[in-house]
Amino acid sequence: MPVHELACLRLKNGHPLTSPGNEGTLRKLRAGILEQARYTNSATHVLSQIEDPSVFYILGNWESVSQHVDEWIPCKKNQTIMGGLAEDVELVFLEHLEIPSSDAMGNAGEVPLTADVIAIGRYFVSHGEKEAFRGTLNETKHRLERFNEGKGLCGGWREDKEVGDEGHAKEEFVLFSGWTSVDEHMQFAESEGFKDFVRIKEFLKGAEIKHATVVFSSHP
Repeated sequence: MPVHELACLRLKNGHPLTSPGNEGTLRKLRAGILEQARYTNSATHVLSQIEDPSVFYILGNWESVSQHVDEWIPCKKNQTIMGGLAEDVELVFLEHLEIPSSDAMGNAGEVPLTADVIAIGRYFVSHGEKEAFRGTLNETKHRLERFNEGKGLCGGWREDKEVGDEGHAKEEFVLFSGWTSVDEHMQFAESEGFKDFVRIKEFLKGAEIKHATVVFSSHP
């Protein structure tokens, strides 16, 4: 099953990826991302988090979770790449998302990378509430799409689920949306439409929403 990789990493020196002190790391990362793009024969993107610029994301496409985890990660080429980065970078999380090519509302299954700012919303769904969350999101996400004026909206469920303390698989939905600025997104939280959209909170254990901008993209 095709999946989207969402990897979150942090620079150990606490500086932004594009700062002068990280020139060497950025150069190694560019080379490594290009190799990944060639391996997957698809574009791979690096984004810098706005809230904490020492954090960055890798967005990539894979034929399956296994292709990434069992084939690419342990292969010699990737191990050489990561070996060159390990001193400067640490992994925060890695997950794989199933993002449909389109949904019932006609939203394209593409992360809105052309937007000035991309919001990355991670929604942690309460046990047994997946279908209720899904239905409510489908009913209300047009509120968000209208407010961001078509700058892009797509999302998907995490495939490589973690297991909670009670032995249940943790359900996580990740929603990407495009904005002109962080402030524009914050204004949505003060709108009438948000009062409807926020009904999804009834089915959540928690949520994490961050914002990012594209640093560079590599193509095969």
